[in-house]
Amino acid sequence: TGQVFAEVSDFRFMKASKKTLLISSAKEVDGWMYEIAWTKSKSVPRQSPMGSFRWLIFRGKDEIGIKITDVLKKRGDQCITVLPGTKYETTKADSFSINPFQPEDFHRLLRETGTVHGIVHLWSMDITEQADTLLGCGSTLLLVQALAKSGWTAFPGVWLATRGVKRVDAVPTIPEIAQSPVWGLAGVIRLEHPEIRCVCIDLDPSISPSHPLQGADEAQALSELILSDTKEEQMAFRQHETYVPRLKRYHPQPLSERLLVHEKASYLITGGLGALGLQTALRLADRGARHLILIGRNNASESAQKTIYQLEQKGVSVHLVKADVSSEDEMSGVLKRIASEMPPLRGIIHAAGIIDDAVIIRQDLDKFTKVMA
Repeated sequence: TGQVFAEVSDFRFMKASKKTLLISSAKEVDGWMYEIAWTKSKSVPRQSPMGSFRWLIFRGKDEIGIKITDVLKKRGDQCITVLPGTKYETTKADSFSINPFQPEDFHRLLRETGTVHGIVHLWSMDITEQADTLLGCGSTLLLVQALAKSGWTAFPGVWLATRGVKRVDAVPTIPEIAQSPVWGLAGVIRLEHPEIRCVCIDLDPSISPSHPLQGADEAQALSELILSDTKEEQMAFRQHETYVPRLKRYHPQPLSERLLVHEKASYLITGGLGALGLQTALRLADRGARHLILIGRNNASESAQKTIYQLEQKGVSVHLVKADVSSEDEMSGVLKRIASEMPPLRGIIHAAGIIDDAVIIRQDLDKFTKVMA
């Protein structure tokens, strides 16, 4: 808009010495670092006036979708339900079934429904296993691609719901890992497509959506939130309260005793022949490790062989294992072999990974599938 947000009047670069950068105690780092803390929201957002908004509800198995639809319809809004299926079908005048992994289904859906005020995406909450992660990320990716190519002049807000992904101090829980990648994708959507307002909401894992009172209260709260003028892009519901992420100063606890590395134990590094894995191997060797298992899908490159030679010169026994870490059968075989042939396994460093990046508009599900594995 041309409004000045900040001005930098004086900025200088200086080369810092290693002594300057070295953090030798917890006291020195105090005040330098920040962490994200979930805090109770103090603002009371203003509600949209009663009207006739049109909503696209990507409803899953969780009953929260049915209850949200009921709340919105009672205020006079129109709700179009979208269910995951095997093919594109119009089940009712205001209900569709689409294939979550078929790009054309999303384009067709937007053509046939026309512009809407907002989109509520609840499919991620159906994910309970890592193998199903693509249902959340994949359908969100295809939805945003379809929106970007829709030709609409005004874009709806997109609300992505998960359940139990974030650890909020008030109710500490084990995070629902398989649903969490959609939060990362949402961050990319905000950067690459600021015209599409993308909001993540994490619902309370201790609430049963099928419970008459709990489910109704949760649906009411979520509906009020998507109808409000809130500027928050990340929120979590816990115990009937709304939490938002805020930066706070990080005050570390006194440094504990350094992690001991045992020379009579084995240490396994996945992605062990990559740059990160090999640097980790050298560090472990310097700390006293003498039995390392390096796992990779390919043979060692010339540079990797040089590092392995360095390790062996330090007295380290290096075992190279060719295996795909995304294969449970192959990894089970590796662990059985270690148990029968090597000193006890006392540490695993997971450094395996691949990059197959592209901007959202050029991404596809094959790239996602490979990287997610």
